[in-house]
Amino acid sequence: MVKVDAALRECADIFEQRAKEYGPIEPSFTRAAIFASLLTGLDITAAHVARVLIAVKLSRLSYQPGHEDSMVDASVYLQIVRALVAAEDEGSDQ
Repeated sequence: MVKVDAALRECADIFEQRAKEYGPIEPSFTRAAIFASLLTGLDITAAHVARVLIAVKLSRLSYQPGHEDSMVDASVYLQIVRALVAAEDEGSDQ
């Protein structure tokens, strides 16, 4: 059985690795939101992008329930949503 603390450390390690590869969260997801907005004609936010990625991981888990990578990625994306929503809230206070 996977221990929760070990799984959370794995999520943190993956987050740090991807931040090194792809850059900081907010600018990366904001760029993705701009592209998605242009492609769809909708007003997509950075947090929306992260939520869609969670939906993709959940969809994959419905096909392969034990797929560890999808579980870890969904956990990481949930925390990214948390950070992006907090950043949006901070920005609306100004």
